[in-house]
Parts: sequence; C-alpha cells; structure tokens
Amino acid sequence: MVIKAQHQGIKTVGLHIIVWLCFLLFPITTILTDLDTVPSERFLRFLIAPFVFYINYSLLVPQLLFKKRVALYVLVSVSFLLLANYILINTVKSTPMDKVHELVSEQNQFRFLRGLKFMMPFMFSLSIFLLGGIFRVVITYFRKERDSKLLEAEQKEIQLQFLRTQLNPHFLFNTLNSIYSLVRSKSNDAPEAVITLSELMRYMLYEVQEEMVLLEKELEYIKNYIALQLLRLKDSSKVRSNIHGDTKNLKIPPLLLISFIENAFKYG
Repeated sequence: MVIKAQHQGIKTVGLHIIVWLCFLLFPITTILTDLDTVPSERFLRFLIAPFVFYINYSLLVPQLLFKKRVALYVLVSVSFLLLANYILINTVKSTPMDKVHELVSEQNQFRFLRGLKFMMPFMFSLSIFLLGGIFRVVITYFRKERDSKLLEAEQKEIQLQFLRTQLNPHFLFNTLNSIYSLVRSKSNDAPEAVITLSELMRYMLYEVQEEMVLLEKELEYIKNYIALQLLRLKDSSKVRSNIHGDTKNLKIPPLLLISFIENAFKYG
C-alpha cells in the first residue's frame, strides 16, 4: 500500500509539472518570438501563477475552507492576493509596454489605463487562485469517492474472509471423533471419511479465494459436508438432499449456501 501510494504521488507530481509546462509554453514562446529572449522580470510574473495556485490548493482550502472557516478563508484569500500583486508590481521592472501605458495614461482621456495596469494582474492572479481552489475541491471529492468504494470493497472482503473461516470448530472436532470411532471399529468407511474431510478442508482453504466459484464445486462441497454430518448422526434416515436443474457453467459467490445447511443440521 505504501509503495502504491508513493507511485501515485509521483504520477500526480509529474502530471502537475506537465500541465504547468503546457500552460507557460505559449506565453514564453510568444515572448521569445518577439524579443529573442525572456526578460528576467517576465519570469517572476510567470511564477506568480503557480505560486497563488498552490497557496490556495495546498494551504488555504484544506486548512480553512474544508474546516468551514469560510469568513476567514475569504479574508485571508483577498489579503494574500492584494499583497502578492502589490509586491509583484512594486518589485518587477517596467517593461516597454508598461512604459507606453504610463505615457498614454498621463492624458486625462486615457487615465483609466493606469488603473488597468493594476487590475489586469490582479484579475489574472485571482483566476489562477480560484482555479487552484476548484481543483482542490474536485480532487478531494473524487478521492473521497474512491476511498469510500475501496473501503466498502475491503469491508466486503473482510466479511467474506470471515465467512470463509466459519467452519464450525465443533463440527470439525465431532467429525474427527466420528472418524476416530470408525478407525477404532476398523470400519471400511474410515478412509472415505478422511478423504471427504480433506476435500472439504481443501475447498475451504484454496477454492474459495475467488469472488465467484462454479456452482458444481459449491454443491460438491455441500455434499461432503452432509456426508460428514451423517457420520455422527445415529438416525440419518430423515436426512434428504435433492438437487434439480442444470448446474453446469453456473457461478455463485463461495459459501453462500452452507449457512442454510448448517442451520438445517443444527435446528432441523
């Protein structure tokens, strides 16, 4: 399980890296085509996207939103985005396009471009930030669904394994005592009884590991069980077993019918 979880974690990290490379490939290629190089200030602007994404994805959503601290989540998120964009705008050198905006914005009719210079990075980082939260919620939902199905399957397997081990100890001891009596009395039925018990035990230990078994094998197991039960009964004339219909190539869950047979001998 640990190795499987580690393998899954490596696959997840690899997928994240590939997605971000694809996401950043287009703008980097565009800049390289226009300028033949990527200015250092552009790298910082590119890094803000995965930074705000994983702050929300790995920290804020799990620690605040999932714990139903919604008001604090909103407050911290807005404060973080404002601070991140303020630091970005005040630390990154102006690009030629930014200088053009500043010159144009000095004219009153284009004053809104100055505000646009600050709003566009904020809206972009907000979109990436929200995308990180959405991804976290969706992934967590599907993980819970997967874990719930795995837990349900494990519980069913545990119940099935428990059922497989429910060969009544009293039945086993009584059968051994009956075989011992047959051996002591030198009965010709003793070897057959030993073989029948071994077949029953072999089926219990090896044949029922699959989710479905052939109905013919299950019926053979029941016949062996009945045969061993008859060894300890003084009056077996009232025991009848009848099987009708075609049982070839049919499958059922293992040990599905034996409980009814056990109860028939116990209470019948």
